[in-house]
Amino acid sequence: DLFPMGYDFTDFDSVMEAARDYDVFCGFTYPVHVFPLTAKFVEWDYNPCAIVMGPGACFGFYPYFSGVGAANVDGIMTLATANNDTVVEGGTVTMDWLFDSIATIMDGFEGCPGFFWNDFWGHSLYWAMCDIFITAVEEVGYVSQDRLSEVLHTYDSAADGIPTILGPTWYEIFGAGAGGGILSYKCHTGEIGQWKYNEATNTSRVEIVGYEGINSILPNYCITDAFRYPMTGNWTWLLP
Repeated sequence: DLFPMGYDFTDFDSVMEAARDYDVFCGFTYPVHVFPLTAKFVEWDYNPCAIVMGPGACFGFYPYFSGVGAANVDGIMTLATANNDTVVEGGTVTMDWLFDSIATIMDGFEGCPGFFWNDFWGHSLYWAMCDIFITAVEEVGYVSQDRLSEVLHTYDSAADGIPTILGPTWYEIFGAGAGGGILSYKCHTGEIGQWKYNEATNTSRVEIVGYEGINSILPNYCITDAFRYPMTGNWTWLLP
């Protein structure tokens, strides 16, 4: 069932009522919805074979701000392109350096550990776009919006891609002439992450998961752990 959730949507019981007969739950929405939905999984003891949510569940704070505890998001999936263990041949910097650097900068922000603020879907892509822009500016060598646009348009194939944190990176150009472009999905180093709980350390982390053959579609894809399906979550013991 499709629930178009506005920002002020609060009727999560109706979502659970509709979802209870399904084996897979997809919630492509924002933290204002992702966190209450996670709590509703517990309240309704809803344990489908797969749960995928995001954005919102892609941040390091999700297991802790969701209100159900780090162990109880184990198996939930989210949008994710990389984690600290993602290794890319020819990358401008390592993913480990990127996420550790962000965590260091953000440490203590609003009283939270720095790793809470890592965005495992977006941060590697944002860094790649900075790499691309810097390369174009250096190639132009002077301030010219038109010339800069021309140069950016030339990064339009794997053969003409430039090195970024993702490895060789390029745009898919759309429109004629001065049409725009979007980062090619083929440059992505991941698409789906799954929360995995470490009982020894009482922490959760996102693992980049995939399926057989995905590297033939996404050559830069870097799987860091096996995809677990069905997920093994069970909220019963958390019920009042």
